[in-house]
Amino acid sequence: MKIYSLNMSKQDYSASITNLDDIRQLAYLSQNEPISDELIKYCDIQELFIGSLQDDNALAEHKDMLLEAALDGSALYSATAQVLYEIAADTIFAEYTPLPNPVMQPKKLEITETITQEENFLPLINVYPNPTDGLINIDYDFAALYSEGNDLLLEKTGIHKEQNCEKGELSIYTEDGKLLQQFRLNEEKDSFTINIKDYTPGSYLLVIRDCYGNSETVKIAKYK
Repeated sequence: MKIYSLNMSKQDYSASITNLDDIRQLAYLSQNEPISDELIKYCDIQELFIGSLQDDNALAEHKDMLLEAALDGSALYSATAQVLYEIAADTIFAEYTPLPNPVMQPKKLEITETITQEENFLPLINVYPNPTDGLINIDYDFAALYSEGNDLLLEKTGIHKEQNCEKGELSIYTEDGKLLQQFRLNEEKDSFTINIKDYTPGSYLLVIRDCYGNSETVKIAKYK
């Protein structure tokens, strides 16, 4: 699947189809029927996705199959099937789309770019220790967006990548929206440490954004 993802990121659709055929053949040989079925359906959904990138009308005749796949709850393909179904049916799949987790929004933070809170693509972030006396460890993961060609799917639906953005950025603000620090994120997944020992004790907002405007906000506390 990693080779398939790599070929998709290069928009080499012919090689990607070949990769899917290889995955499907391996699935047929599997003795575990549930896993085999899930892999085969994954390949079917990904082939429809590739077809939709080349022909806007390619999804219309597969609406029922996409609806069934979206409702399966599969970590491999259901999220992609949901988005493809919404395109095919020209509707929002409210029955499947999960309610967003409560996210604290900055009171006065103004970000000029359009923010798209697509739950399936939100960046993952872990911040610790929190509260802190100065050093903050940050683990982040953009895999939900950038894996399996989901970034290409966003482009197809009219959500475009910001120019000069590699993977995303991480910013620290005061509670009233003043930008204190900003870091460019050049990896899909990484960990690093920030030193805020010089900050005045109090609360701050840490905002992580990908290149398509999806963001998450974490409130951090500096206690001395």
